[in-house]
Amino acid sequence: MTFSLGRKLALSAVAVSLLLGALTWTAIRATRTSAELEASNEERESLTRRTSAAVGLTWIAAILFAGAGYFFFRRDLAARRNVDVALRTREQHEFELRALSLVDDLTGLHNRRGFLTLAEQQIKLARRNKRELVLLFIDMDDFKLINDRFGHQEGDLALQRAARVLRSTFRDSDIIARLGGDEFVVLAAETGTSASIIQRLRQELAARNETDAQRYTISFSVGAARFDPEAPPTIEELLRTADSMLYEQKRRRRPTPALAD
Repeated sequence: MTFSLGRKLALSAVAVSLLLGALTWTAIRATRTSAELEASNEERESLTRRTSAAVGLTWIAAILFAGAGYFFFRRDLAARRNVDVALRTREQHEFELRALSLVDDLTGLHNRRGFLTLAEQQIKLARRNKRELVLLFIDMDDFKLINDRFGHQEGDLALQRAARVLRSTFRDSDIIARLGGDEFVVLAAETGTSASIIQRLRQELAARNETDAQRYTISFSVGAARFDPEAPPTIEELLRTADSMLYEQKRRRRPTPALAD
C-alpha cells in the first residue's frame, strides 16, 4: 500500500503529537515527584497546580496537532478518491469511444478497424494453440441493383438483413464484420470444411429469404481461406486469398436477385 505525501505528513503529525504528549507527561511526573519530596505542603499545592496546567496544555497541543494531522489525512483521502473516480470515468469514456470506433453504425457488426484488431488477436491465439481458422470473404450479389430499384433506404435494410443472416449462422466467438459497402468478412474457428461452412451459410440465407418475403432475395458470393498454424499466413494474406476466390466465383457466375414488379 502506497501513501501520498499528504497522508504521510498526516500520519507523522498524529504520531509526533502522541509521542510529545507521552514524553511531556513522563517528564512532568518525574519532576513533580522529585519536587514533592523536598517541598512544603503549600509549595506542593502550587507545584501540583502548575504541573496540572502544564499537562493540560501539553495534551491540548497534542490533540490540536493530532486534529490537524487527521484533517490533512481526510483531505488527502478525499482528493485521492476524487482522482480515482475521475480516472475510472475517463477510462469508461475511452472504452466506450474505442468500442464505438470498432463498430459499424448501420449493421452493428464490427467495422474494418474492429475486424483487423480482433482478428490479429485471434490469429495469435490460433498460432499459439495450433488451431485452424477459416476466413470467409462475403459479397452481396447485385447490391447496386437493389439500391437502384428500391432506393438507398431499402439498400440499408438489405445490408441489415444480411448482417442478421451472418449473426444467426456463426457463433458469438466468431468475428463478423462489415468491411464497407456490401462486403462482409467472418473469421471463424474451424468446425468443418470451408465448403460445409459455406453451405451452412447458404441454407440460413435461403431460410431467411423465405421467411422475410421481401420484394427481392439476397444472395452471397463467398470466398474462403484457411489459416494453417503450421505455416501461418497474415490476416492480409488471408483476405487476399479469399478475395481472389470470391472474384473468380463472381467472374464465372453472376447471380441476379429475384425482383418483384
